[in-house]
Amino acid sequence: MLEKILGKMETSKGFIHIPVRERKDLIGDISVPCKTLLNTEIARIDSYGRLWSSFLKGKFSAGSKVRLTRKEDGFQVELIGNGYENYEKIKKKDAAFINSWDSSKQRTQIRKKGTCTSSFGSPGRFGHDSSKFYKSRLYEGIPSEIKETVYVENEIPQDYLNRIFCKSSERMDELPENSIHLMVTSPPYNVGKDYDKNFSLEEYRNLLRQVFKEVYRVLVTGGRACVNIANLGRKPYIPLHTWIIQDMLDIGFLMRGEIIWDKGSSAAASTAWGSWCSATNPTLRDVHEYILVFSKDTFSRPNLKDKKNTITREEFLEWSKSVWSFPAESASKIGHPAPFPIELPLRLIKLYTFEKDVVLDPFMGSGTTAIAALQTNRHYIGYEIIKEYVGIAEKRIKEFQSAQSQMKLSNFSV
Repeated sequence: MLEKILGKMETSKGFIHIPVRERKDLIGDISVPCKTLLNTEIARIDSYGRLWSSFLKGKFSAGSKVRLTRKEDGFQVELIGNGYENYEKIKKKDAAFINSWDSSKQRTQIRKKGTCTSSFGSPGRFGHDSSKFYKSRLYEGIPSEIKETVYVENEIPQDYLNRIFCKSSERMDELPENSIHLMVTSPPYNVGKDYDKNFSLEEYRNLLRQVFKEVYRVLVTGGRACVNIANLGRKPYIPLHTWIIQDMLDIGFLMRGEIIWDKGSSAAASTAWGSWCSATNPTLRDVHEYILVFSKDTFSRPNLKDKKNTITREEFLEWSKSVWSFPAESASKIGHPAPFPIELPLRLIKLYTFEKDVVLDPFMGSGTTAIAALQTNRHYIGYEIIKEYVGIAEKRIKEFQSAQSQMKLSNFSV
């Protein structure tokens, strides 16, 4: 059973979007896309979990709360409430996020006064109209932004904020859906480190898929997911980042881009160059990792509570570039086999969240994401299956908080 508030796009186009978390119960092992019945009327389910039927077109108003249940011969939908007033409040609060078709047409007319997609490029983009490019066949079959949606943000119990749960993030039952603003993580690489399991590639991908499905569930509309990953091996090379991208798109995420983290001279000095000074078999030595950036349902996220941005102009200009250069972190110094430096989550947090937002790390490890969140006045929630690493993370967090308190006291005494 699914209860949800319908967005304007759903009511006008005639579909109900089934969130990833509910698809197993509602759709089960049905192979999609497929045909079915809705209230005894012909319907279909597409590969993105959307239940389409002419029966739905204009049946409900935007903001209507409905209940969708699975029956032996298909599905049944019924109206259980009217959330139209809430929809109107959200619409007035952030008109740029929830737009009517008329305002969309008006914006298109305004954009036409600026630059537009051209065969020779557009050097100075101003009010740029790129609709021609995005309507090209290149984008056929690629998950697209849900233009009309109701922004929902559920509160997380205070007892769960700034806490690390010693359990698997495959089921984050503590977190309500639509409650997390940003996910930052670096999953285990499955290469035989102390915390790794000896998974096959498919088993490893299944683990990450399950975790990232949960991440999709708990993210707010427009919330971002950032995955730090390195590719592996040489004979042959295993491009992990390409498989993670595909799996994230299959879950329903929109890809926003990828950041190349150039570790420079801090990367482990490798002499695995294959054939030395010879074309026989030279080997590339990686000095970079990837940070893959995704969002849920929409590209933008409204700031309905007027939270504070904390990124400076200089930081924004530098960090919105696709190549970042800063050194790696020492494993022996932190006490964890593969820690990332605090600079990595700190940049992502300041770039993609507002003050007081909630940051999730489903593979918390040594607690670096938590410290970056506290340092920027955000909340954190983490999951980690190894008790020893939970202890290391909590120790580092307490040391950071103690140092912060001492700094405040010294400033106060001055």
